[in-house]
Amino acid sequence: MRALNSFFGFAPTLALSRARRDAALVLSVVVVLAAAVFLSVAMPRLVLDTVDSGAREAVATAGRAADIEVRVDVGSPSPGLSVVRPQTVLDLAGEVPGRLPVTLARLYPDLYVTVLSPGTSAHAVDSTRRIELQVGMLTPDDASTITVTDGQLPSTPRDGDRPEIDVVLSAAAADAASVGVGDVLEFSESGAGGMVAVVSGIIAPVDEDSPRWDDLPQLWAPVSADSGVVTMTVLTNVEGVDAAEPVFTSPSTATLRLVPDASAFSSALLAPVREQIGALRLDASALRANLGADLVVRSSFDSALDEYPGRARAAMAQMLVLIAGVLGVAAAVVMLLSRLVVARRFAELALERARGASLASIVIRSLLESVLVSALGGALGLVAAGAIGATPTGAAVIGLILAVGVLASPVQAALLVISADRRGRRAAANRGARREVVRRGQARRLVIEGFVVIVAAAALYAVRSRGLLQTRTDSVDPLLAAAPLLMALGVTVIVLRVYPVVVRFTASLGRRSRGVLGTLGAMHAERALGVLPLAALTLAVSLIVSGGLLVETVRSGQVDASWQRTGADARVQAPLTAAEVAAVAASPGVHAASGIIELPETSASAGAQSTLVTVLAVDPSFGEVLRGVPAQSGIGGEHDISALVEPVSGGDALPVLVDSRLASKVSGDLTLTVEAEGTGRETVEVQVVGSIDSGAEGYNAGPFIYVDRAALGERIDLADDANILLVIGPGAESAVATLDGDVFRRTQWVADQQAQALVSGVRTVMLSATAAVAVLALIGLVANVLAGSRARRRSLSLLRTLGMGPRLGWWLALSELAPMVIAALVGGVAAGVGVILVMAPSFGLETLAGGVRPPALTIAPWVLGAVVAGALVLGLVALFVEVVVHRRDRLSDVLRVGESL
Repeated sequence: MRALNSFFGFAPTLALSRARRDAALVLSVVVVLAAAVFLSVAMPRLVLDTVDSGAREAVATAGRAADIEVRVDVGSPSPGLSVVRPQTVLDLAGEVPGRLPVTLARLYPDLYVTVLSPGTSAHAVDSTRRIELQVGMLTPDDASTITVTDGQLPSTPRDGDRPEIDVVLSAAAADAASVGVGDVLEFSESGAGGMVAVVSGIIAPVDEDSPRWDDLPQLWAPVSADSGVVTMTVLTNVEGVDAAEPVFTSPSTATLRLVPDASAFSSALLAPVREQIGALRLDASALRANLGADLVVRSSFDSALDEYPGRARAAMAQMLVLIAGVLGVAAAVVMLLSRLVVARRFAELALERARGASLASIVIRSLLESVLVSALGGALGLVAAGAIGATPTGAAVIGLILAVGVLASPVQAALLVISADRRGRRAAANRGARREVVRRGQARRLVIEGFVVIVAAAALYAVRSRGLLQTRTDSVDPLLAAAPLLMALGVTVIVLRVYPVVVRFTASLGRRSRGVLGTLGAMHAERALGVLPLAALTLAVSLIVSGGLLVETVRSGQVDASWQRTGADARVQAPLTAAEVAAVAASPGVHAASGIIELPETSASAGAQSTLVTVLAVDPSFGEVLRGVPAQSGIGGEHDISALVEPVSGGDALPVLVDSRLASKVSGDLTLTVEAEGTGRETVEVQVVGSIDSGAEGYNAGPFIYVDRAALGERIDLADDANILLVIGPGAESAVATLDGDVFRRTQWVADQQAQALVSGVRTVMLSATAAVAVLALIGLVANVLAGSRARRRSLSLLRTLGMGPRLGWWLALSELAPMVIAALVGGVAAGVGVILVMAPSFGLETLAGGVRPPALTIAPWVLGAVVAGALVLGLVALFVEVVVHRRDRLSDVLRVGESL
């Protein structure tokens, strides 16, 4: 009992008394712990929300490719055909949602039913105009999706000499076929049995973009061929589909289209959805085993979202590395504040030790206080996180933060007491023995520092060899994510080694200055640098530098990628006449415009070997366009295409340029098999006269061969209209605004890329991390300044007794703070840039930049300048706090007997 009392006796009372006396410092520890716990909950939740938003965005962008199609043949039962009746399709549609796996049923709430016949020929009575039509089925649920603008919906089929079914069609189809309500369409198939279709009404869609119409082609937009044939789709009711079966020689196709609700997806649901869709594709009998016909399930979900997992892992890697850095800085600041608390109590701890208190009792009393402080800080952090709706994603990180809070004070108290005990021992009389003690201490320090450097180097090597992006999991290896922290610690070790040499030099200059301020400043500067404050500030600077450079690399990579994906300031893909190209080229603000004829899937052969290429027939303005594209994007620069118009010596072959990918495979003479306008396939002999790095690989499929458009037009019957237009200049976007076709604007591409959920999420995490680290760094600076306040007050008291002014505390604080800030800036910038150079290739930045190749690493001067400016501002704020806190000190009461410098 006496032993327990020696450990725990009066511990609660003593802990409460100490906490009340050092309330400001203890409260600071509580606040930092609460902030760290809050960040350990809120920031991982932000990461998960970001990747979930990215998953929803990917599904929405995939569009119809993410749909699930269930297909079955519909028609009259006959031997050898596995078909069902139209009404059975409607019954199946009512059963499928309940038979889907639970996850798919929740994520695919909308189902649309379509029955569409094969194509057949028809014509209107009293008209010779030919019509190619398909008959689709109007379901009972379609009444709310269409509007009858003329006539009425189909009624029951009528028997007679010529069986009749009622059909409805769109106004565009009626105009194209020159038919109206009441007109009769005769089927031309031999098996029609004299059946006719009567137009009973004209309809219009409530929403033409609804998935309901995806499986009914040419319903709202019929196709009129040059030959006069109109291809369109008409609709009839269930009974009409049944009655029209004799018209067709093959079954109709029923499609049950399941459309996803993109807002219900999350990143974790993508894998189960893939597995369940894959299982349905292999065996669809679970949807209805006794149907009597084969169900076929189709979906392009896998291919449509094939790129998302890699992009999500890249974004998570970047965000988790930033979060690890923030929590590392928070842990360092907690240890720094705890060190300050323990240092203020050193006299009491020494007195306890002198009175016989054991080391264990001192540690236990400190542990009791730190447990209470950590519990309070953790509770406040969790409450704050819950107030914004963030819930913990795991207990490991929170437990690690609280463990640092619990152990920081007791461990540092034990180390301080042990160090004091060693200093109190009588030194050995033998000089060699004393040197041996010093050597052992230096060896211990060298081993610890070497261990830190080796671990940092091992982590960086692991990043380069393994990468941050794991293929077996959706997470990031904790060791790899902590690599930037370890690198910053390694740099801190090096700075601590170099710092004394630099300070010793500057201190010698200060001691030569006139007056006592230089000497005092040099003395305070020599003892200013501590391991914990320097580590905290170096970590903070390193995190901000590396994060800022990562974001800037992605941003500049997106600009380069916009040139790769667009090819110019604007690109138009549509048939364009020479007059239209010339009008765009003459528009204000347009520097160059090039009309290109693209010939995809052209066979290029050399002897027995052949490959498919994309031939780009370019005009002379193509070189001007290339010169307007920045060279760093990988597709622009000073490219010379004059070789395309220079004759090839010794033959009639056309000179061509090939892209770098094809240049490594072919050279010399080639034979192109080109699809000529109106005359079919023709062969053209060409000769490779050079290579060109520029290409359309960002928006087209290569490899590419470039040929002069006019020269190629002399060999084959080439189309007059260009099908690609590239425009360069500030007025490019406005110049193509009135053109029909697909228009791609470079600035819009950049805006869309930067607005993507993953990209904006990384940027948000970066800004949040920067703000959090700035606040933590300020707390660390202020704590470091306040830690040296007692020594500075003694120095100022001595100066006051010598007749000097009392308001020189800022100078002594500056002499301590400036070396710390400068050392942290140098070490942090070096560590941050090193992280970028070593780790950036492992971050998968190309997946967020959106280019065809990884973006070039960007060491942006403005990022480094902003970090330096921010550090100076934080230093000035810390100096201001020092002045404010001690503005009313009575220096005459500070100096006491026995206290000296």
